Amino acid sequence: MPAPLIRGKFVILREMRDSDAPAVVALRNQPEVARWIADYEPLTVARHAAWFRAAQARRDALFMLDTLDGTAFGTVSLYNFNPPRTITELGRLCKQKGLGSLEMMQEGLYLTHRFGFERLGLTRIVANISADNHSSLRLAEFEGYVHEGLRRRHFHAPEGFRDVAELGLLDADFASRRGAIEALFYGQERPEFHATADEYAARLCGSSAPSTSH
Repeated sequence: MPAPLIRGKFVILREMRDSDAPAVVALRNQPEVARWIADYEPLTVARHAAWFRAAQARRDALFMLDTLDGTAFGTVSLYNFNPPRTITELGRLCKQKGLGSLEMMQEGLYLTHRFGFERLGLTRIVANISADNHSSLRLAEFEGYVHEGLRRRHFHAPEGFRDVAELGLLDADFASRRGAIEALFYGQERPEFHATADEYAARLCGSSAPSTSH
């Protein structure tokens, strides 16, 4: 089983690996996921492998969401970093149909945001979500995202042009929201990162990772 970055109550957050290609391809090709992807084309293992190498070279943060028994049920990433690598975009969020409850997705995003703010030293994360993707909008709002704008007919998906809602999450927003999330999931015992999280953050930052608390 790949080493986790952090183990939560329901979810293990870990780094995406080359060996995850078949699982990622299956996740992304689900009709429930494909309908939200701009200019969607069926993904293949070869196309994923090329994308994965390019994303690693850009130092995107690429995560798998696993159940506690090690079954991969979802993906999420932080990408499109600004040059100082303090602002990024949340995306590539999907889950396997029939796996991964709402609570698991909420916790998976909470762990992802903790990694971004605590281990990468981020100050802001943006999320661009189809305005009619109500489940993803609710997930973002749960984490503390604020609606900042709307881009009309901004991208083309299999079902036609879609409006895109622009949301933003500042480090202060997450700091004020996380207490309620942690009380809901953990009480007084929040999960802590493993040493693997510092190692991954250091590779993403290209130097010693800025381990901070919020």
